[in-house]
Amino acid sequence: MRVETAVGDMRLLALIPLVGCVVAWGADSLTIRDDVRVRGIVYRSAIGRMSPAEFDKSALGLLAPDQVVIGAFAVFPSKREYFWVGPRYDLFDSSYDFWRKYLEESGVAAGRCPEMQEALKIDGQIVVRRVDAACKVTKTTLRKGGGRPLELRVACQPLEVLHLSFRPAPARGRTAGVYVRVYAKVAGPLVNERFGREATDELKRMTGAASFYLALRADALFLSDGTFPHVFLFDGKAGVVPSKDDYVRSRVVFCSATVRWPTNCFVSQRH
Repeated sequence: MRVETAVGDMRLLALIPLVGCVVAWGADSLTIRDDVRVRGIVYRSAIGRMSPAEFDKSALGLLAPDQVVIGAFAVFPSKREYFWVGPRYDLFDSSYDFWRKYLEESGVAAGRCPEMQEALKIDGQIVVRRVDAACKVTKTTLRKGGGRPLELRVACQPLEVLHLSFRPAPARGRTAGVYVRVYAKVAGPLVNERFGREATDELKRMTGAASFYLALRADALFLSDGTFPHVFLFDGKAGVVPSKDDYVRSRVVFCSATVRWPTNCFVSQRH
């Protein structure tokens, strides 16, 4: 059931009544875990089995409409996979040592990966990423953009989108919006506050998100961030782990831009 409400001048399509419900989908049934739609932004995740063909069809139905500017759709076989490679909302940073423990407990360190299917839409592109139990990763483009899949030209520089995070922003007991966070990989010299501000402003305009956050690294090791998956499998070989010293010396830039506050960025050397 879809419930439509008005929040200020924003039309909010809240599918929250579906969360936790079992719905029929093709030959199987899925349990909806996350389902939020806010003017141009769509995010849905579910637990259950879905064939690649069914997934692609559902992803296009959800993300292809022109009014959807940025969004994601993900399906996990069970709660176990959802925990390891699904969205995080704990907002608590994890240490390097905890992350190493996650790799071992999830099975990735031994070459056994949590399975998932995920479709991402940004800048007109729709890209599907899959990983199977043997850690084989495949990527398929359902709708092409202007360049390589999930690679954008931002502030005249290439930027690779690694992960999109969507978290409802509550206001007086209602969902008034959504926090959009983009995790991206750029060339090492671009991991600085100046490029972060330029990229944040451009991506915020592109997505139309009222509350926008950007995290930049020269790799995919956003290990400790509270909304990045515990285990990320779509960059490099699964289970390859940097040394603690190398990780501690690496840099990450975090930027935010909201309706109330201008763009602000800071560099963390020990994150």
